[in-house]
Amino acid sequence: MKVKEVPTRIRYDVPKGSRYTALSHGFTVFSFALISLSQKKPLLFFGVPGISLLATGAAIGMRVLNELETITDGSVSLSVGPGLTAAWLGMLGMSLCFASLVLHGARRLMRRLLIEEFGMD
Repeated sequence: MKVKEVPTRIRYDVPKGSRYTALSHGFTVFSFALISLSQKKPLLFFGVPGISLLATGAAIGMRVLNELETITDGSVSLSVGPGLTAAWLGMLGMSLCFASLVLHGARRLMRRLLIEEFGMD
């Protein structure tokens, strides 16, 4: 078996060329890669950002509670901005973690059904 170099000819003046520019084609490829990754590895794609958002929300919330206790010496005065930010980040993080677990379970169930019922792997 021999390796032989074959010359190629590239023409850009074809009548029905690509409709995509380089930027739009790159965005399309990137979006398909993200969709594929989210379907194949949902724990990685949704779980890791979910845990990081949950941890960030918890850290901001603990900071707000610490400042509240330190500044007011026990009287109740709530800083609304950081508190709401902590709540939204925490809820978004929990939602992403829950979605990753549900999608991972659904993927495992579908794989098991395909293997048991159809012998596919």
